[in-house]
Amino acid sequence: MRTLFAVVNALLGLVLALTPFWLAPVCSQMAPHGGPMKCYYSGLFIAGMGAVVVVLALFALLRRGRGWFAVLASLVAVAAAVACLLVPNGVIPLRGAGWVCGLCGDPTHACRAVTMPLVRKIAAAIVALNVVSLILSFVRGGR
Repeated sequence: MRTLFAVVNALLGLVLALTPFWLAPVCSQMAPHGGPMKCYYSGLFIAGMGAVVVVLALFALLRRGRGWFAVLASLVAVAAAVACLLVPNGVIPLRGAGWVCGLCGDPTHACRAVTMPLVRKIAAAIVALNVVSLILSFVRGGR
């Protein structure tokens, strides 16, 4: 059962990582200052969090989901999925030198109309899968 959870988690993480630039691309227009728009940086963040979910799921698969590593992998996957919802929407501000994560102000832009609805569904599936995995892990005592 843990192997199944790890495989599904890896697949969902892969889909999350591919969403902002391949499956449902963010806006391709340039910002007025000539650089990428802030939804581009949100896409990078989402792709990175998807990669984290994939890597941890693969480590859990290699360890066959035994021990506290599987629990830690599930907790990190939940945190990464929740961060994919909060950072692009500005609840958790993330910015650096000359860049900021966020979404476009126009609701018709691709980042708001296409990318984020798909990211929300994938992130919700990752959270639900890992919460069920954690509950089963604690109920069965296999952590």
